[in-house]
Formats: sequence, structure tokens, C-alpha cells
Amino acid sequence: MRTSFMRSWYVLGPGHWWPIFLKPVLFIAKLAGKKEAVENFDTVTLQQMIRALVYAVNNPPVINAVYDVRKIRTF
Repeated sequence: MRTSFMRSWYVLGPGHWWPIFLKPVLFIAKLAGKKEAVENFDTVTLQQMIRALVYAVNNPPVINAVYDVRKIRTF
């Protein structure tokens, strides 16, 4: 079975902006050397998530694909 997993912590969109207030805390954590862990808890926009979902549908993986925040932002 071919599967694609989207691993985003929170998708920012209309009416869903409260995590933006955590950005300064995430920035400080990155400076403290927790860059990789912080990137997993960063947010993506609704448009970024839609582009990633369209990509996943049009390009099904051979076995299994996991798209983390960093990868979702590249679409």
C-alpha cells in the first residue's frame, strides 16, 4: 500500500492564527541549539499545505513518503 504522510504541527489559515504568537519562542529555541526539534513544531500556511497535498496526489510514492514541515515548505 502506497501512503503519504503530512507531518505539520499546525496549518495557519483564516481564523487560525494563534500559533503565530509562538514564533518568538521558537526563534529563541533555534538560537539555543534546538533547531531540528523546533522545525518539527513550526507552522505552515494553508497554501503551502494545499500545494504539498496536490503534489502528493499527483506523485504517489513507491512505498511510503513522509513530508515534514521543511519539505512541505518547498512545494
